Amino acid sequence: MIWRFRRFQALVFIFVPFGFALLWNFAIAAKVVGKLNVVTAFLFSILFGMGVDFGIHMLARYWEERHKGLDLLPAIARTISTTGRSCVTAGLTTAPAFYLLMINTFKGFSEFGFIAGTGLILSVASFLTIFPCLLILADRLGFSPPLTVAEPVISVFNVGWRHPRATIIVVVILFVTTAAAIVPRLHFEYDFKKLKARIEGADVAKDKMRESVRGGGAAAVVLVDEENDIFEIRRQVEKIAASEGSIADKFYSFDRFVPDKQEEKKKVLARIDKRFDGEALKLLKDDEKEKIDDFRSMLKPDEVTAESLPPSVRKSFFGKEDVPGQLVIISPRKGVELDDGRNAMKFADEVREIRVGDRVYHATSANLIFADVLDTMLRDSKRAIPLVLLAVVVVLWIDFRSWKRVAIVSFPLAVGVMMMFGIMCIFGLKLNFYNMIVLPTLLGLGVDYGVYFYHRYLEDGPGSVPEAMRHTGSAIFITATTTMLGFAGLILANHMGLSSLGTLAVIGIATCLFAAVISFPALLRLMENIKSK
Repeated sequence: MIWRFRRFQALVFIFVPFGFALLWNFAIAAKVVGKLNVVTAFLFSILFGMGVDFGIHMLARYWEERHKGLDLLPAIARTISTTGRSCVTAGLTTAPAFYLLMINTFKGFSEFGFIAGTGLILSVASFLTIFPCLLILADRLGFSPPLTVAEPVISVFNVGWRHPRATIIVVVILFVTTAAAIVPRLHFEYDFKKLKARIEGADVAKDKMRESVRGGGAAAVVLVDEENDIFEIRRQVEKIAASEGSIADKFYSFDRFVPDKQEEKKKVLARIDKRFDGEALKLLKDDEKEKIDDFRSMLKPDEVTAESLPPSVRKSFFGKEDVPGQLVIISPRKGVELDDGRNAMKFADEVREIRVGDRVYHATSANLIFADVLDTMLRDSKRAIPLVLLAVVVVLWIDFRSWKRVAIVSFPLAVGVMMMFGIMCIFGLKLNFYNMIVLPTLLGLGVDYGVYFYHRYLEDGPGSVPEAMRHTGSAIFITATTTMLGFAGLILANHMGLSSLGTLAVIGIATCLFAAVISFPALLRLMENIKSK
């Protein structure tokens, strides 16, 4: 940014308004949400990437207007009425993408959507209010815009509008090929082992635990209030386990350690003991008599009750003494990996609810929680995606008041997202629980880049593609680069889920950048050529 604007003050103009927006946002979040979670912890990277973009575009436009000879206040007014309008549209197209995550019943995503959407709206508001005040203050303190501003658009980007027909043909071929052949191969990563932190020896330890611990740490636990219900729960679980393809297998409860029909068995033992009362035993040697006595002592066992079980066994099934009820354990079939989300969801469907009369018992475990999160995310995304696209289209229509222009400005988004999916398929990358968080960001950036560029093109009129590339294109390049650098650090993370998030973000931003500065200018120039004929 310093290279682009040639002034350290540029950082103040950009980061102070963004800092205000960030403080406002987290103050609201503290009041409404209360605290961050594992999902909302990624918010700073996302808000930083998108919030700073508003400042870069507005500062670039302000200094451009000053170079053209406008005084302070006219330049600010011009900036707000042009680029400020684009920022409002960009913010209002991206914020709904986040807000619609609030329909997700998974609290992590719903809170993430609220905070991210609010953060974007507040960022736009801050740059429309705080930013002009900083410009006025800087002018009074004697800070003037630089005499020159770098326009960092790599010359290869100009190939798009200079050769529009060839560029669009290539883009269309890639688009159709990707849509028809590659995207159907795009898959979701269900294996949670591939999304965890890389810890040496962890897999070996986990395999050993599966062999030595009941249920291998993957078993589901049910808290039963009525002891008499245990038999019915056992019957239902055993019925499920007997069905073909089931995940549930073994059922464990405390009564497994308490023998049934103890009185009858004690009578049998007494009859056996009585057989040793004969005179024949007197003929045995002393060491043989001692063995017989030891054996007879085992024929007179004490009654086994739940209270007489060892503390370690009782704790497994009764937990804390002051908590009523007892636990039963349902273990998955040996060899079935519940780190695979599909297995976890099937296991959850089998044992999540067990009904005994009018009572409903709920099984729980870390894997069942993971399954519920996945199930909720996949189910709610089917509702959220169409609503997000509808919200984006509505906001674009309100701004441009033309379906043709809405289609044109959506072109970079369609090309960028399709290219991203194509690259993912080529390199075997999958969507997962972590990197799906960045999709609303990529959706927003794809639309934003098109909005900024198309507004500038409409403002300057036909034939202005080179001028739009020099000013708006350079700002898009800087914003995309800074956002990519922000996410690139996650690629090196030891946590594979975070690494995949960073990888997808960088790929998606790069493809949206390509679409905005190569394919979109080519489309506009091609439309001009066709119209002129």
